[in-house]
Amino acid sequence: VFVLCAFPTLASTNCPAPFISSTSNTFGLVVCGSSSILSRYHAHAEKVLRNLIDYDHNLVPDNKKVLKEMLSNNAVFLVLSREEELELYERISDDHLRFTVVYEEEMVLSDAKEFDATVEEALHLVTAEGYSKVYPTHFGEFKGSEISTFLDKARGGFFEDVPMEYPSDAFFTYYDKTCDYGCQITEFLYWSITTLRGQQRFNWRDFEIEHEWRPESKEKLKAIAPDLVRFLLRSEFEIL
Repeated sequence: VFVLCAFPTLASTNCPAPFISSTSNTFGLVVCGSSSILSRYHAHAEKVLRNLIDYDHNLVPDNKKVLKEMLSNNAVFLVLSREEELELYERISDDHLRFTVVYEEEMVLSDAKEFDATVEEALHLVTAEGYSKVYPTHFGEFKGSEISTFLDKARGGFFEDVPMEYPSDAFFTYYDKTCDYGCQITEFLYWSITTLRGQQRFNWRDFEIEHEWRPESKEKLKAIAPDLVRFLLRSEFEIL
């Protein structure tokens, strides 16, 4: 078990002052927080990101290729308290395109019956800046990749733009008009991976997500999309 230590302020073009940077608990990946958030939220973001990189908790990154790619891409996980801080980060960062952000109000540090958005946003970073680039033919965020084929099946067909209504047999129905096709792949991977990991299985969660994602359990996903499950369980990807 790793120990969450006090996070240092490191010089980084990906986390410019007045933001606070830490890398020691995340295998070198940058967690960049605003100075206004409480330290326990920054520490929580570190813990979540680390657990996604080291899912089996053996103190070794599960997929070293993915970690190396994220480091070379200068991938950053932002922890902020308000949108104005994001606007500031984008103005002063030399390279602000390779990040995901979670806001303090979205984070759940207790065992309350609420889903922790930290998991979703950190996993988006891992898949978009790691897996999609290490395995572009498999996880590329574009039409023609292997994951896009599974996405099209899950949505009931190929939709370059978000449709007014999805077919009745679709089990992934994301209606955010700002989410383009590549974004839909990112969201689809989040749902698929967290479902396989048992993170959507709670009874109270089923009601919350059914408008967007039907199979909240690993067993239901296996029944609906066995080929998708086999794909994600390939040993070379080391997702589970």
